[in-house]
Amino acid sequence: MESNNVMQHQAKIQQLLQKFLEPNFEIKNDTYLNRLLTHFSGQEKTEVGASGINVPIFSEWLVRAVTFWEANNVTPAANISSFTLSLASFLSRNESTFCRLNVDNFYVKLIHIVKARQPEVSPSVKLGYIKLLESFLEHKAGIQWVIGSSFWEDVLSFSLINQTVYITKEGYQFMSKILQQTIDHDETVCHNIVKQIMLPLEDDAFKLMKSSGEMMEVSDEIIQHNINPTLLLLGDILEHFLESVLFAQNDCRIVLIFLRDFQLEQKIYNFMMIAQNKYLIFDLGKIMFVMQFLELYMGVISKNLKIASVQMSIRKMMSIFSTNISKGNFENMMKFCYYGQYYWNLMGYKVPCIKVNKDNEPMSFANQLLVLQLLPIFAIAMKYRDCYNRDEIYADEFRDEYVQKLFRMMCEDTVRIAYSWRDFLVGQSNIFEIATKGLIYIMKSRKYYPRERAAIAFQSFVYALKDVMCSIKEAPEKLNIFAKEISFFSLLFDAFIVFIEEFQITWRDSVETICVMAISFDFLTVPTWPMQLVTKALKLVNISITKYMSPNLALLVDRTADSVMAGLGHLLYTKLHDSTWEVRDTALEVVCTISHMSNTKIESTLITLPVFTEWITRAVSVWSTNSVTPATNIATFTLNLASLLSKNEDRFCTLNSNNFFIKLVNVVKARRPEAATSVKSVYIKLLSSFLEHRSGIEWMVACNFWEDIFRLSLIAETADITRESHKFMSKILEQTIGYDEHFSDAITDESVSKDLSPTLQLVGNILQDIMEGVMFDQKDFRVAVIFLKNYHLEQSISDFTLIARKKYLVFDSGKVMFIMQFLKLYVSVIDNNFNGAGHLLDDDFRDAFVQKFVSMMHQDSVRIAYVWRDFLVAQTNLFEISSKSLSYAKQSRRYYPRERAVIVFLSLAYLLKDFISILKETPEKFKIFMSEVSYFSLLFEFLSILIEEFAITWRDGFEAVDVMVASFDFLSLPSWPSEVVVEVLKLINISMAQYMSPNLALLADGATDSTVALLGPLLYSKLHNTVWKIKKAALEVIWTMSRMSNTGK
Repeated sequence: MESNNVMQHQAKIQQLLQKFLEPNFEIKNDTYLNRLLTHFSGQEKTEVGASGINVPIFSEWLVRAVTFWEANNVTPAANISSFTLSLASFLSRNESTFCRLNVDNFYVKLIHIVKARQPEVSPSVKLGYIKLLESFLEHKAGIQWVIGSSFWEDVLSFSLINQTVYITKEGYQFMSKILQQTIDHDETVCHNIVKQIMLPLEDDAFKLMKSSGEMMEVSDEIIQHNINPTLLLLGDILEHFLESVLFAQNDCRIVLIFLRDFQLEQKIYNFMMIAQNKYLIFDLGKIMFVMQFLELYMGVISKNLKIASVQMSIRKMMSIFSTNISKGNFENMMKFCYYGQYYWNLMGYKVPCIKVNKDNEPMSFANQLLVLQLLPIFAIAMKYRDCYNRDEIYADEFRDEYVQKLFRMMCEDTVRIAYSWRDFLVGQSNIFEIATKGLIYIMKSRKYYPRERAAIAFQSFVYALKDVMCSIKEAPEKLNIFAKEISFFSLLFDAFIVFIEEFQITWRDSVETICVMAISFDFLTVPTWPMQLVTKALKLVNISITKYMSPNLALLVDRTADSVMAGLGHLLYTKLHDSTWEVRDTALEVVCTISHMSNTKIESTLITLPVFTEWITRAVSVWSTNSVTPATNIATFTLNLASLLSKNEDRFCTLNSNNFFIKLVNVVKARRPEAATSVKSVYIKLLSSFLEHRSGIEWMVACNFWEDIFRLSLIAETADITRESHKFMSKILEQTIGYDEHFSDAITDESVSKDLSPTLQLVGNILQDIMEGVMFDQKDFRVAVIFLKNYHLEQSISDFTLIARKKYLVFDSGKVMFIMQFLKLYVSVIDNNFNGAGHLLDDDFRDAFVQKFVSMMHQDSVRIAYVWRDFLVAQTNLFEISSKSLSYAKQSRRYYPRERAVIVFLSLAYLLKDFISILKETPEKFKIFMSEVSYFSLLFEFLSILIEEFAITWRDGFEAVDVMVASFDFLSLPSWPSEVVVEVLKLINISMAQYMSPNLALLADGATDSTVALLGPLLYSKLHNTVWKIKKAALEVIWTMSRMSNTGK
């Protein structure tokens, strides 16, 4: 409400406010009052609104109302009282308004009239009262008023009664705020408020509780009235200050009053020892958690935090877990893990490393909490799988590595707690309830997980589901037990999907991902699962397909007869006929995903099902016979399906009878100019699919449908249609040049004889596509020759460039010129038979590198270098010195500009080549090199880092093309330790990605002696190595090669 609007409606507002003073006036619905207050509070945040709320009618009415109620000894109705208190709180935030109202004990009278201090008063009045006192804390005058009275004690009492959630929450907020405001105003007052808060925890209360039972058990009644409310308030206040000191960098004086002046930690410890009630134990433990984190933070800001202090704090926090396990409070365990993740996320990065394990890795407190969070999920298999402890389980290398990783994440105290937690869990009859709670808290905690921690959690999901399926196979009668646990399995599948999508987990993060599809498939083959679980499992299958989570998809192959993908079609066919629509819809989503992915070079096995061919044949026949044109969405679907089917030559020939494709195109009216854009787009896709095989090319040459696409390429109807039509024209030229060169001539003649601007764009895109095809796919470049020679394209473009004035025309003609020059360069290279690519790195290159190296040095530096060289050559521990040098060079790379990094890389490339030459010339030296594992591991690791971080390619130095060759030669020697082999495979992987082999560098890989051609057998042997790290590194190289092969390179 703006001030002018307030003035405009002043009379009506005054009438409304006056009504509130009438004795018999009754408001049956508080909604309108709340809306009015919400309007005032919302507008108060703006400058205009502030002037509106401060219009005198409101403050005048407040004074008049209090005077009237006091004179007539009237207590207004609860809703009027609540409205009055809230309105007063809005006005009192302004110090001048507060001072103006605070005459003749106005606020004391108001509080007395509405009876806000009485315990039996309405909760809405109490809430308005708390908000009023809280508004006083916004300025100095209000703070003086609050500490000069005892009214704040009412709020403390309200906070401890727990009458409603809103009163408790507002009361906690007020108590935190009054401590925060009074610490600077009067520290003695702040100390007294803390003392009042701590009063229920004094020694007398502890003695009373301790004597309340012979077994030191605390009754719920005593907890409710004496301890629990205070603990809840303390926990909220301490958590408030923990967040404020971390986020707002406030001081810790209030926290120190609690911790030191009132020995809060000792009091909480005493209560923890005698407590039995799980809620009490949680509240006590939460306070201990917050206190430890606050002490850690105070150590950080005082710069006096030592490792011993950190370890002591961690030990105290871990003791809370031990206490809860001993007292059987499983839900408390989950909550503490969650809060521990939250608090550590706030400040863990400020705390020094807790401890270093034997592999010299820091152990994160949050990682140790994660292990405790995951144990309830593992406990299901421990309880229900009979052979969980048999040797075959531990023969699983990947599971063994995962378990070892979990142990490396824990210190000794955590391991002991984990074993106790495991033993407790396995003995529980409600293990699924506990595991479900565990999953809930893992899902809540995921916002605090880095990607690595999320991958560890994901692996636990895989093993949990895998063990359940193994358990069913071993003992089918257990299916009845598992089928009842809908909540657990439903949440488990949700967790799978959420972690995969949010953290983009792939097999690089977790090798276990390649099992997800198979496990889900096994799950779905069991016929008695409830509908909810079948739906969830199908959703997991869907996301698994999208993320290539099967061995065949990961390697971009789907040819094996026992592939999960091969059997998926029949399973989906069954689910599409399920009696519940949820299962049918989810199965259809999987079908859509597979169909979409089958548009790539990997064909889906689902598309081979006869149902699709039969349906499309029948549909076109019915539409054609009845002269029916299907709706746009149906026409689009049909053309899309036809394009997917037509990619296979056998299916194309089967369909192409009785002029099927001509009927299809005519019945959907795809050739008409007024056809929908979506129909035109899939029409282009359909004709493109014909160009995948000879039968389709023959069909295309025999008809003139390609002219439709040619016309679309010149119209520029939409950007997508233009791009797709240009790509089609390039593809038809590329595919028909080998079949009928005269046909390509005819298309080219059409291309260069139309309107200038669209034609230039079309020709430019065609040539660009041809150039990429020629350079990356080693395809025929005769199409380019037709343009360049037969139609004198270069001269024509040169003429157009000279006369062009429009910038778009200049760009289009210039682009064509650019591409033509590159194509001519490539043709020249091919004509000159550019051979000997595998021997680029000869003495001329080394000589040029040495000269460059020397030119970088001053004369004095050259002299020093020679002295340094002579010294090094004479040393017996040369490898040790070189290892130190590599370590410092690796550390120094952050200061390297790219040019300096390239020089370091080239020097290491020569070094690597020299090592290979030495081994070939004097094989006996192999034993010397074999003993220097750390040196060679570091050498290969550093080479990989330089290539990745500085994006080094053969353009930076031809020496780069021999890195893969040297690495290959290095691996050909069979006795290298596994650490070195892994690093060499990593170097080959990154070299492959950066085209660091002669054949890849020249974008030609046809030579039989190519390193890439010989790499297959080598990788095959490494995949069968006994060391899983070597297997994984080899698999990464295969993945890189597969991914690159999928790009057409």
